[in-house]
Amino acid sequence: MNDIILHINDKEFKAEFDADDYRVIRINGKTFEIELLKKFGNDLFSFAVNQQLKQVELAIDPSKKLDIIYEGMVYEVEVKDSTQRLLEKYIKNSGGAGANGLSVLKAPMPGMLVKYYVQPGDFVEKGDKLCALEAMKMENIIKSNITGTVKRIAVTEGTPIEKNAVLIEFDINQ
Repeated sequence: MNDIILHINDKEFKAEFDADDYRVIRINGKTFEIELLKKFGNDLFSFAVNQQLKQVELAIDPSKKLDIIYEGMVYEVEVKDSTQRLLEKYIKNSGGAGANGLSVLKAPMPGMLVKYYVQPGDFVEKGDKLCALEAMKMENIIKSNITGTVKRIAVTEGTPIEKNAVLIEFDINQ
């Protein structure tokens, strides 16, 4: 078994996998069976994770971090092997961008931002309603996939938005 360290929105997870078979991954001791079902273009994928359908968008930013967009939430992922992790113990990080505990909600599709259910300073938990987005004459309720505090509302109600437009910033340091 190979192991790597995943930093996802400033939280650390240990992932174990067999280099010859990537279908089974253990994260913090929990086993996930993963099967790629379909690839749509360069960045949209459909997976079966423990026999449940998951559709995610993957984007690599210039700093070589991976952004996973799932149900409208962006998860910034940094992958480190055991050597990199050991070096970090001895070399003090500079505390640059990404170390501030922020997460953002991006629009999963183009449309019109109809309504916010939260305001700056509100504490939200997983499953709480965040906003309503109208797309193709249907109103879609966007729910939180994280626990944190709303830091900033980036778009006003009634504004047309593009896919991946930042809608809400969260502080996830709780």
